[in-house]
Amino acid sequence: MRVGILFPVVIFITAILFLA
Repeated sequence: MRVGILFPVVIFITAILFLA
């Protein structure tokens, strides 16, 4: 797995869940 790609995705989803 490419962690470099996975981390931004996790942060993006977390931000949406937090803001929503």
